[in-house]
Amino acid sequence: MRIALIMLSRLWGGAERIALDRVREVSKHGVHQLVVLRNAFERGEDLADLPGVTVARIPALGNYDLLSLYPL
Repeated sequence: MRIALIMLSRLWGGAERIALDRVREVSKHGVHQLVVLRNAFERGEDLADLPGVTVARIPALGNYDLLSLYPL
């Protein structure tokens, strides 16, 4: 099984904490995960050290930025 988590929020809050905690817990069970974060998001660097987790950062102007679909 593979899971992709796309989180384009800029700030750290409850939903972001739950999402990243879930990534940490799921990684313990051998599930491959792709975590897509906004460049400006200050957390998540430690996720790349987890087994089966790939972290990608993309330029996004806002939480629902359709332009982030296209490379700059």
